[in-house]
Amino acid sequence: MTNAKLKYLKKLKNKNFRDQENFFIIEGFHLVEEALKKDIVVEIYASVEFKNAIKVSQSIIDSISSNKTSQPIIAICKKMNVNYEVKSKRILVLENINDPGNLGTLVRSAFAFGFNDVIVEGVDIYNHKFLQASQGAFFYVNLIKVKNAVDFLKSLHNYQIYVTTLRSDAFEYDAVENPKWLALVLGNEANGISLEMEKLASKLIYIKTNFESLNVASAGAILLNHFKNLN
Repeated sequence: MTNAKLKYLKKLKNKNFRDQENFFIIEGFHLVEEALKKDIVVEIYASVEFKNAIKVSQSIIDSISSNKTSQPIIAICKKMNVNYEVKSKRILVLENINDPGNLGTLVRSAFAFGFNDVIVEGVDIYNHKFLQASQGAFFYVNLIKVKNAVDFLKSLHNYQIYVTTLRSDAFEYDAVENPKWLALVLGNEANGISLEMEKLASKLIYIKTNFESLNVASAGAILLNHFKNLN
């Protein structure tokens, strides 16, 4: 590998450079195999034998990797085309989730529980932590990145909008009916849901626990599983 190529690969860890080049990096056998199924892989680099991979040393992989303990394979991928058409009756809406690990875990849960349209705002969906946490679910959900989730929901019709909150006047999640068309909304880790989103809600719901509150990824998994099982 030339020094110029190595420098290029390292620069792809920077969001602005990824946006400029329209490429991103994935790490590990599972993600590379899933990306190959989607035909978005441009180049593969590996320190072990792998079909169509360019053989490099593990020290090269380590210098590019964002993981503390790197796997022996990485790939450059083309960014996926965004489809802004919502196709399913159950959608997950993530309003200003800041942590890419939480976002990836929620996308993974959404795919597992049949919420195949996921609306996100405010986070880089090609961030390494997000890609690792999603464990390939990123390739299978319709991930729609919007500037404003409230405005996007206003453009949809027929959906009951269930918004999670800690307000005392909210309904317990397991006491509300299960609508045919559902938009489930989760909010920012620190600040929760915006006032504009609360006003848009068909119902405000919460999870009763013995703790102050749950991590947003944990709360999301509970709700997604609940409404999946009811459907």
